[in-house]
Amino acid sequence: MASEGKQKSPLVPVAAFALLALGLVAVNVLAAYVPLRLDVTQEGLYTLSEGSREIVGSLEEPMTLKLYYSQSLADIPPAFKTYSTKVIDLLREYAANGRGKVSVEIYDPKPDSDDEEWATRYGLSAARLPNGSRMFFGMVALSAEREAIVPFFDPRREKFLEYDISQSLSRIRHSQREKLGVLSYLPIGGFGGPMMGGPGAGQDWAVMRELQKSYEVQMLLPDKLVEIADDVGLVLVIHPKIVPERISYALDQYLMRGGRMIVFVDPNSRLDPGAQNRFGAPSNSNLKTLFKAWGIKYQSLMVVGDHELATRVNTPRFGVVDYPIWLTLNPKYLDQEHVITSELEELTFIDAGAFETAEDFAYTFTPLITSSARSALVDFTTVRMANPVTIAKMVQPDGKTRVLAALMSGRFESAFPGGPPPPPKLNNGETKDKEKPPERKHPHLAQAKEDTTVVLVADSDFMGDQFSIQQVSFFGTVVTQPINDNLNFVLNAVEFMMGGQALIHIRSRGRFSRPFTRVANLHVAAADQYLTEEQRLSDQLEEVKRKLDQIEREKPKGQEPMLSAAQLEAVKQYRLEEQRTRKALRDVRKVLRQDVEALGNTLLVINLLAMPILVALAGFVIIFLRTRRSGGRR
Repeated sequence: MASEGKQKSPLVPVAAFALLALGLVAVNVLAAYVPLRLDVTQEGLYTLSEGSREIVGSLEEPMTLKLYYSQSLADIPPAFKTYSTKVIDLLREYAANGRGKVSVEIYDPKPDSDDEEWATRYGLSAARLPNGSRMFFGMVALSAEREAIVPFFDPRREKFLEYDISQSLSRIRHSQREKLGVLSYLPIGGFGGPMMGGPGAGQDWAVMRELQKSYEVQMLLPDKLVEIADDVGLVLVIHPKIVPERISYALDQYLMRGGRMIVFVDPNSRLDPGAQNRFGAPSNSNLKTLFKAWGIKYQSLMVVGDHELATRVNTPRFGVVDYPIWLTLNPKYLDQEHVITSELEELTFIDAGAFETAEDFAYTFTPLITSSARSALVDFTTVRMANPVTIAKMVQPDGKTRVLAALMSGRFESAFPGGPPPPPKLNNGETKDKEKPPERKHPHLAQAKEDTTVVLVADSDFMGDQFSIQQVSFFGTVVTQPINDNLNFVLNAVEFMMGGQALIHIRSRGRFSRPFTRVANLHVAAADQYLTEEQRLSDQLEEVKRKLDQIEREKPKGQEPMLSAAQLEAVKQYRLEEQRTRKALRDVRKVLRQDVEALGNTLLVINLLAMPILVALAGFVIIFLRTRRSGGRR
């Protein structure tokens, strides 16, 4: 009888399972009402960044975020269905951090509805689906009488989702936009040329369009510039190819009055329209007068080559090669302690130069971007005429790292201590213009009123569209996608210099790629070996050509060249050596592929099996411990 009393009812396991299921459902239902959020992702992808919280927390007036999403359409691509959930969750995160001043409203703009009409009025873009339907997926932020929009949320721009939203909020928060001056000798603003004084037929570069979203951009025409107004918060000097003293003095005095500048010089601009249209025309730029006064040493005819940072390019003649004067810069070569570069992942510089400081340099100099120690300087005139393989041979590393971009700050001394420069003179000694000197509103300053800052960048082409973005058509809508962080670097620098730090902490939170260090090292080692073998083969080719040319010169005129037995044997041996060398090159590539594939397979196995094995081990340990405590009973 005692044993029978100890028997459990068969309904007990069923009841236990039912209670467990009920408990799980109850926990999930209650969790939906508990304001508890836990983001365990490495980069905090589901948590607002510090910059976004700062923007939302500083709102003085209520703001409404209206999301227009055509969720009732039947043929919405699966990527949008998943992405819409992330967008909605992030918008609600803004509302949760808005201290009651931010509300979120979601609309489904069905065809021929009032919501569709309002979405069109706000300027939201509609993608055309394959069945002909128009799909809206954009946002408008409203506060008082101000509004700002995100025209379309593209899943391929997911890494910029938070920035796009926060930028809209930031634009609304400032009732008056700051003024940005642009002195450009490149067609960044659709200008036909630096001295034409008017817009051409060209389209604004993407970087200009991005700047115009946040700032009032004023083009400073080189042929008319005498003085920079006080309401210009920052001046971008881009590829200063022709800089008369009049312009140097205007920039100098702007700096003396507390202005700030970002200077982009270039030893070999591939986007310079003047150099493109005229063969042999100079394509380099320099701010010589101001650099000398600041104590900056810059060789305007020298390009930085770097084997470690070489960009892989596809050439018609040589195939895929490493191009050492096009630098692909990863975070290792970006200052991780400075807000301008700390969150960037990859930059691509095109024929960049380098900065150094003079011995009597009197200001603070902070490198932002540097080369590796496997770099060297190459004359740009040679670069323009040589092919990539030849250029790779010319780059002979000297173990020195070079500064490609830097931040310089301090109380500057004027480059014109004696006052404004005199008007330019002609060859006969007369002044070019006999009219009265240009009128300037401000008195001459020999020293800056306060500390100020200048950012120096030894490249200008990197911000051009062909080196920074790609444009793709998506359901009839042209979408601009960044291919690197080039534009982010420019925008970060502008925002830092303008004083707006909040958005800098948001940009580039997502990762373009996660490179494996060992894979990169394998590529570098293979490139070194390939370059050495290729150099040896080229030297042999040159030697044989020299010998054959000598034989051609020594033969009698009108006769075919006669080769001796020794010469024939030498040519035969060379051809055999050439075959062995080419086979060695193939072996190098083969070993490289095998190493990379083996590493990739190992990582794949780890990713697929590691977590299940860990879960199984954890379950085994729990069962084992419970069994020991219960004396072997389950």
